[in-house]
Amino acid sequence: MNLKKFREDDIETKFLDLLKTYNFDTVCPDQDYLNVLCRNDKVLLHTGWNKMPLEEPGFDYTTLKLLHYNSFEKPWHYDHVRYGDKFWEESAGSPFYEDLLKIRNSVDENHIKKGKQGAAALLEKALYLAEQDEGTFKKTLAL
Repeated sequence: MNLKKFREDDIETKFLDLLKTYNFDTVCPDQDYLNVLCRNDKVLLHTGWNKMPLEEPGFDYTTLKLLHYNSFEKPWHYDHVRYGDKFWEESAGSPFYEDLLKIRNSVDENHIKKGKQGAAALLEKALYLAEQDEGTFKKTLAL
């Protein structure tokens, strides 16, 4: 993000105004509102710079630059998370490595249960929102 440009364009005020005016029900409100506000002033990067841990047939994994663990499955919480080996390989030299190991070792059954419930609720909400004809950014703002 170009924070200098965000300040020049007063994105914070516009974000809050949009949120107060419409208050859409979304899955990722921070990202969704920022995407609307910046829709005409953005640079699209190769997907390797924002790759989520999802299977994507045809994706050239040699272009992977940044992993975005934006959902419930995070390698510092669970084993066998896609690209988890890359995460641990890269984090091994960081000053946060020991803290990450402590977090990983503290995950219990309750945490796992809550994660599964959260992931199921997120999917249910996304499916629900995809079926809506009204009250969406696309319909209301004619994007």
